[in-house]
Amino acid sequence: MTILFIGKRNLKNDAIREIVRNELELEMEQMLPEQFLEAKKEKDDFFNRKYTSVVADIDSFDMSQIEVTLLIRKTLPATRLVVINKYTSESLNQPLLEVGANQYLRGNFSVEELVDSISKN
Repeated sequence: MTILFIGKRNLKNDAIREIVRNELELEMEQMLPEQFLEAKKEKDDFFNRKYTSVVADIDSFDMSQIEVTLLIRKTLPATRLVVINKYTSESLNQPLLEVGANQYLRGNFSVEELVDSISKN
């Protein structure tokens, strides 16, 4: 089983990738936001791969969080989508779920929350 992580390279995202590797013992591929957008535009074969989940740092994109979530959902419609962002406001919770996120983690979420959100069926 493989997880796709979409987000910039930074300390927070590096930690998230390590947690997934260590806690879930799953393979994880990373794609930068610009790589995702380019692959989507070119209808890259990349999206024919089977991922159990996509974890997306929606703050990494230069577009609205709703647009990012909707774009990822349209690109990978059958894959579990966990979106994360640095803000703690609950105001995005319902809109992100409505456009296709299966789980929304905000602010300083715990390791358990991350692992649980990815592990759900």
